[in-house]
Amino acid sequence: MAVDGRSSTIIEAFKEASKEASFQGPSLAIVIPLINALCQKLQLNDEDDDGITTMKRQLLQSLSSRFSDVELSRHHALATILDHRDKHRCFSTIFKANCSF
Repeated sequence: MAVDGRSSTIIEAFKEASKEASFQGPSLAIVIPLINALCQKLQLNDEDDDGITTMKRQLLQSLSSRFSDVELSRHHALATILDHRDKHRCFSTIFKANCSF
């Protein structure tokens, strides 16, 4: 299967997240914002191609299963809250409603 423009935008989002995560001196504070940004990108229903829609759904399911509890980790949550770059804007609505910090 060739990579076309429609799938390359999805791949580009993962490439950018990988670059940020592998940057010299990455921080625990970037995990939640990166995962949530990727999930938001994958949830966009802007495709009319069934193959791209299926790929996005499978990637979203994989991310969700691997990182479903990352916002519940005190270490990840505190690091993200204390990081001046993101604060609370990168958390899911569910986490914000249940935040006890």
